[in-house]
Amino acid sequence: MLEFWAGIAGFSITAITIRLLNPLARPLHLLDVPGPRKHHAAPVPLTGGLAILVAFLATAALFTLVRPLHFPEWPPYLLCVSLLAVVGIADDAGAAIGPGVRTFLQMGIATVAALTAHVILIRLGDLWGDGPVTTGSFAIPFTVLSILGVTNSMNLIDGSDGLAGLVSLAALFWIGLFAEATGQVDIRAAVLILGGGLVAFLAHNLEYPKRRIRVFLGSTGTTFLGFTLAWMLIHLSQSPKVALPPIVAVWIMGLPILDTVSVMLRRILRGRNPLHGGRDHLHHLLAQLGLGSRSIAFLEATLALGFGSVGYLGWAFRTPVPLLTLGFVVLALVYFTGFVLLDRKLGWAEWPERMLFGKRELEDENE
Repeated sequence: MLEFWAGIAGFSITAITIRLLNPLARPLHLLDVPGPRKHHAAPVPLTGGLAILVAFLATAALFTLVRPLHFPEWPPYLLCVSLLAVVGIADDAGAAIGPGVRTFLQMGIATVAALTAHVILIRLGDLWGDGPVTTGSFAIPFTVLSILGVTNSMNLIDGSDGLAGLVSLAALFWIGLFAEATGQVDIRAAVLILGGGLVAFLAHNLEYPKRRIRVFLGSTGTTFLGFTLAWMLIHLSQSPKVALPPIVAVWIMGLPILDTVSVMLRRILRGRNPLHGGRDHLHHLLAQLGLGSRSIAFLEATLALGFGSVGYLGWAFRTPVPLLTLGFVVLALVYFTGFVLLDRKLGWAEWPERMLFGKRELEDENE
């Protein structure tokens, strides 16, 4: 019951913080200004993610006053998300941070996480049926790359109203179920707090008539969400008291991972810098097919729930880990091959800069 009220507090504080930060967006230059690639007609504050972050930390602090919240390695986590917020706010404010510099800074923060906390990917499970796989001396760099990948996958998928928020909620749903099933009360509380914040944000982000205040996540929000999801999943998969196979975590984050890896590989095949922006994500294809922003967000969230269900149910029914691994490899090959064929058929490498999003233009991803 206490965790439920923590979720309500996360929702309420996020909603209040959005209203408090909204007037500050212009003087702080935290605005997404309309342009050729934007589908909104007026500047929109990029303060939604910052509001969720502030509310998450504030609610966790209030929760701790009632019952200690032993969130995994809380001091290093607080340090890392604060550093990420600084980078995200600078990026949202229009500072001259290119994708290479931003990635380098995020890699440094992920390294701090791996070195200062016990959130390190060491055991990967019996992936192929020939014994447990471990990262050995590559544990730190493998962990850094994994955190960096998940963090940026949420940033890259954020190309349509509500998309990153709903996909994050889908991941939190499965993490929360697993925490409930294994007695991880602190993770469960954190999931409810963050989930409440996301619901409050989505009420100000998803498209619907007569909305009085509108906000976007911004880089601050997407990187915070990706980093926090990675932190939770690594903890659950590496804790000796918890039995979440890492491949299940991969299924839970399956859609952002597949979309990001597929886009980067295809850009490399086309001779392009994989870190530079483009219009070749799944949400761009769905927009090309004529879907609106809400339809794209709910369709991809449904896919994310479906991928997560494979991992969770596979764990619940004790499906062999090698079978779950093989299933994800096959899914990845089908996903990648399908998009390569679409690239050739639709000529995505030569797509025009202006691409209609229904009757309006699709907002480019926040890269």
